[in-house]
Amino acid sequence: MQVFKQGSAKVHRGTQFLWVSVSHLACKCPKIKVKQTYLILSKDVRQPERPGLTADDRSIVIEWKDDWARRMRRYQRRQRKGKC
Repeated sequence: MQVFKQGSAKVHRGTQFLWVSVSHLACKCPKIKVKQTYLILSKDVRQPERPGLTADDRSIVIEWKDDWARRMRRYQRRQRKGKC
């Protein structure tokens, strides 16, 4: 797992749990597959009893494309230099 983030929360590389409420499981959205790679855009909601990431109705989860990695690193460099 590659971690591209902004903020003070610690998200580590490797396997992460993704918590989704039962009410959101009934929606018509495409299902998230195990062992698949995704780009997750969400607000940081940390709960001690739920280690990992939490998805809510405002989260965006899209299937990752490998050619995005270089572009994401470029945006990170620009942000560090204050150009974003």
